[in-house]
Amino acid sequence: MKENRVKELQEILGKTAEKLGFEVLSSIEEGFERYYTDCNYIGDRCVDGRDKLDYSLEKYPYDKLNNTALGRQSSGGTLGYMRVLRLLTDVSEKEAQEILDNVYKSENWVKGDHIDNKHGEITDIEDLKLRTKGCGNQDVLAEGKLPMYASLKLTRKDIDAGFDWIKDGGVLVILDGNHEEKGAAVNLVPGSTFGTREAVRADESLFNLDLWAADEVAAAIWSYLNEGKEILPNEKERDFCNKFVELCVVDYLQTLTALSGPQQIQTRKE
Repeated sequence: MKENRVKELQEILGKTAEKLGFEVLSSIEEGFERYYTDCNYIGDRCVDGRDKLDYSLEKYPYDKLNNTALGRQSSGGTLGYMRVLRLLTDVSEKEAQEILDNVYKSENWVKGDHIDNKHGEITDIEDLKLRTKGCGNQDVLAEGKLPMYASLKLTRKDIDAGFDWIKDGGVLVILDGNHEEKGAAVNLVPGSTFGTREAVRADESLFNLDLWAADEVAAAIWSYLNEGKEILPNEKERDFCNKFVELCVVDYLQTLTALSGPQQIQTRKE
């Protein structure tokens, strides 16, 4: 990613955060920096700072990560990208899912999100296989607490169907424990993400948003939609990507607000 693009993303973050009453810091604390590592693109992750449970594929077929979890982080994982796409186009939920399936296949990416075990209360794996709750972003969306999506008029049935879509070829991990995040950060360093497992073990986890990834996904969507599909007539790539990134920031910040999360955002950049 070119330096001027990083500055543009930082500007989008700053202006959006100011509108929503958040403070953005120009750097990230050194203690958190050490947990950032290479992203593997295998299963988008939510910004949730909890660690995942490890199950064999035979026991829980929706976790294909082989005891690792280093996919890109966005609010609601791929579900967040899918609904942001809906806000920027006239496509339906099913059409947005089909678009992302095609884009992800072309880019060799894997969609993903998570549920949880209700902070350790649910132990029966059969119950967990059917569960569609535990992703804070999707839960508050179902409760109508993310104003940006009001026009989509989503129901709990729609939210549940979204998890079925993730399960179909994607990764749906099970997160464990309580929220012990020590802050919130936006990552602008391409190809990197937050190593949640090591951070949790050291009690230094974060709500991390890989904003560089939102820009990457937006560019791939724009390219796909401009291959004769006429869904984005006369929309310039930079304009589309900027709108997509801004909405991903809004999603992240509205989710933090709905969950009574941190109101100060650290910024990680090269």
